[in-house]
Amino acid sequence: MIIGFSITRQGNTRVRHVLNQAAIRAIKKDQDLKAFFERIAPRTGKKRAIVAVARKLIGRIRAAFKTRQPYQMNPITLSAA
Repeated sequence: MIIGFSITRQGNTRVRHVLNQAAIRAIKKDQDLKAFFERIAPRTGKKRAIVAVARKLIGRIRAAFKTRQPYQMNPITLSAA
């Protein structure tokens, strides 16, 4: 059973801030998260899209802890073109 969760303003402000900063960095480094961000940002706005990426990122971190496997991201490769 999958239990959904969301990021609310009831939590610790510092933790939310760090999570949002991690989401911004993840958008720049992870191809899948960048594609997700670019898909939802036009209709929700950039700030809400970053929060959505943060929520997705925390789900991935939780899954990595639960399965005891290292987090594997799909890195963006820079081409010389």
